[in-house]
Amino acid sequence: MWPWGPLAFGYLVDAGYVWVRYRRGPAGWPVLALAVATQFPDIVDKPLAYWFAVLPEGRSLAHSLVIAVPFWSGLLLYARRIRRGELGVAIVIGHATRILGDSDGALLDGRVAFLLWPIIPAPDSEAASFAHHARQLASALGRLDGSTLLLSWDDPFVMQLWLAVFVVGLWVAQGMPPQATVRAWLAGCAGGGSPMVPTRSLSAGRGSRLFEY
Repeated sequence: MWPWGPLAFGYLVDAGYVWVRYRRGPAGWPVLALAVATQFPDIVDKPLAYWFAVLPEGRSLAHSLVIAVPFWSGLLLYARRIRRGELGVAIVIGHATRILGDSDGALLDGRVAFLLWPIIPAPDSEAASFAHHARQLASALGRLDGSTLLLSWDDPFVMQLWLAVFVVGLWVAQGMPPQATVRAWLAGCAGGGSPMVPTRSLSAGRGSRLFEY
């Protein structure tokens, strides 16, 4: 998936979870953590594979369920222990939805070995550089026109664009988290406050969600 695809997919799943669990929209800091987590597998795997040749393929270490499942379990237990449950769940949702999104085409083609790396060796891939991905993006953008956007619903690139448009609308409707939280944090830093992530205010009313996590 392109970067905006898992970001949109992850936010949609997290927003659904938070609504069912808390009957509200996602809070600021968990949304920031979610955004990073949706990009985390590629941030780790692709530079280590393409630039440093430490990993065998651009989908291996951070895309592997062998690595991810223990990581998720430990993270959720720790988040619960320190009373940051929503933050922990947001990270897991972001990471998991990215792996699921990247597995979609691979599942159809039977190329799922990377999900069990290093137990099963990662498959060879033609995408061995960022330049290859840049050429893919240029080719996808070059195909776009009005009819493609409206009619090519089976095109993964078009589907991800429309998913992103829908989720941006949802994000705006939910108050555009975490922009209020970031503004409050920056204001606190500018005023000489601690740059650390703020804790929940004891004096804030139930309606205040600026420092919710």
